[in-house]
Amino acid sequence: MNKYHERSCPVSLECNCYILSAPPPLEPAPCYLYFCPFGATCHVNETTRQPVCYCEQKCSRVFAPVCGSDGAIYSNQCMMDRMSCVRNRKIRRVSHGTCGTSPCSSFLF
Repeated sequence: MNKYHERSCPVSLECNCYILSAPPPLEPAPCYLYFCPFGATCHVNETTRQPVCYCEQKCSRVFAPVCGSDGAIYSNQCMMDRMSCVRNRKIRRVSHGTCGTSPCSSFLF
């Protein structure tokens, strides 16, 4: 195919153009739009290529106790959140410190 320009090109500089086909569409990543509950993280199983949820929170050893809605005392908020993930159920903080009666429970309103 010859193209004409305002100035003609020497034959040795003419280019041979190739039309490249578009690459095939990419499949969505297995974790795309996959929801992992309770703070879990989605990872792809290398064998099955299926999404899998993992609880991988790493918590510090700082002691700042919290009382969970399951009645358990956790050493800190992160440990409670991690247990919520592992047990696959919602555990919320009821109070800071140990579980037990509220300091105001003896007051009558």
